[in-house]
Amino acid sequence: METKHLQSRVAIVTFPLHGHQNPMMRLACRLASLGIRVTFFTSKWFEKSAKPSKAYEELIKVVGIEGGLDDNQLNSSNDAIADVLRESEKMRQPFEKLVLADEEENGTPFACLIVDACFPWLPEVRHRFVAGFWASTVACASVMVTLPDLVAKGYLPAQGEKLLSPGANGLALAGIPFYFHTANEEDLRMSIEFGQVLLHPGMSCLLLNSFEGAEKQRIQELQSLLPCPCLPVGPLMATDQNGIARHADRCLEWLDEQEPKSVVYVSFGTLAYVSAKQFEELALGLESSGASFLWVVRPTLVDKQEDVEIFLEEFRKRTSAKGLIVAWANQLQILAHPSVGLFLSHCGWNSTLEAVWSGVPVLAWPLFDEQNVCARYLVHDWKAGTPISDAALAKSGVLVSRKEVRDGVRSGLRDESLRYSMKRASKAAREAVQPGGSSFSSIEKLVLAIKAGSWSS
Repeated sequence: METKHLQSRVAIVTFPLHGHQNPMMRLACRLASLGIRVTFFTSKWFEKSAKPSKAYEELIKVVGIEGGLDDNQLNSSNDAIADVLRESEKMRQPFEKLVLADEEENGTPFACLIVDACFPWLPEVRHRFVAGFWASTVACASVMVTLPDLVAKGYLPAQGEKLLSPGANGLALAGIPFYFHTANEEDLRMSIEFGQVLLHPGMSCLLLNSFEGAEKQRIQELQSLLPCPCLPVGPLMATDQNGIARHADRCLEWLDEQEPKSVVYVSFGTLAYVSAKQFEELALGLESSGASFLWVVRPTLVDKQEDVEIFLEEFRKRTSAKGLIVAWANQLQILAHPSVGLFLSHCGWNSTLEAVWSGVPVLAWPLFDEQNVCARYLVHDWKAGTPISDAALAKSGVLVSRKEVRDGVRSGLRDESLRYSMKRASKAAREAVQPGGSSFSSIEKLVLAIKAGSWSS
């Protein structure tokens, strides 16, 4: 399809974190596959990693703008998250100026602006058709909207294991994002302002990176709270194998040599970090499990990386016959490999959806933010995961022992009931994006509105 024949144009602006950029780029590719041109705005720090699928490179233009933090400045602490929110404020003016410049250059306005709902300035965007995008779980969106009620009734700041109000769906403290377990009054004030973005009456619709098979009840609850339609459009997955780099080929070659469903894949995403002590316990647990493992150890995984360099080098040599340690891996490709039988994960929402899509059971080890909510979905709702420990599922920062790692890996690789449940969840995820599925229908509604130039409910 040639670009010159396309009439409808969309601008997408993503919050400056990989966990937001990746699903929004996949949404951009999905729209491009349906005849929509996309200008994709992201932080200058993430511009190089914002790669469209090869099939749509001519239809998606990536533009880097000021604001955000680079990878070396990012971590999973509450302070760092607050820093990212403040830095994201700097993206507003460049985005608005570049949108106007792009419209003047092309001679046609954007039919729709799709704005990450984590931007506190979303309500200030002026356009006839503004769609918000929510990258995390729908359950977290509901908590964000009901924060004023939780604070007013004294449930937050959190105190012990007190049950929450009905506004948070009756969940125990362990059922709301870890972030709020330790949030102080200033964190809550900022979060309340953040949550009010979702109630903005100027938002035509809210796009959700989820699907009815995963969060149908939560979607209905959120819809009852918001003034605009909520459209599940997920799970948003890569449509081709673009982006293979660095260690991917090495990983696949190594996996080809392993037995089916014998490998535990270990990865904690792009932000989460652990202490040196926890890193060593994890490593020794993997070793004592006797299982083959593929472990992504990025340079910022350990709070003080220099404290584990000697240990890691010795561990690498000692386990070279059973394990492969890399700094990066193409996660979807790894999870799709038949040798992978278990995913030891921090349970970020993107990783959770990728595990579901691939049908790989999860050994759940949530570390921060909303990851405990995702882990509870896997363990309690979908029966497709097992916790690394009950304590780690309930509270952030709990030290997990090497024995708990060992036992979790061994039982997770053996448990056929987990595999069966995950296959069922995977089937629901794939059906959602096929013709007739809930997410497919939502995308159809969005594209019709884009081509009409306005949202009509």
